[in-house]
Amino acid sequence: MKYKHTRGYYHLCDDIKAYPSAWCYIVWSPRGVCKTYSALTYALSKNIIPVYIKRTKNDVNLICNENKIGFDASPYAPINRDYGTEIKAKR
Repeated sequence: MKYKHTRGYYHLCDDIKAYPSAWCYIVWSPRGVCKTYSALTYALSKNIIPVYIKRTKNDVNLICNENKIGFDASPYAPINRDYGTEIKAKR
């Protein structure tokens, strides 16, 4: 998968390039700047298996049970749309 770098959004790869010796990257911002999207697409482009952690068991159930609520709540849904992939979240 070739990573698409779009303007106006956060890109984890920019922080990794700017601070290559960092052992931890903490990213904080309001919703909607694509923090999760950026981290997951970066991991996919580098063949890294990501661990996506949620706060509650209900959040995990929501993400892993696509279409039982009328839409796909997985963080991979926009990636699948944009890249034509079929990635599914699993426990």
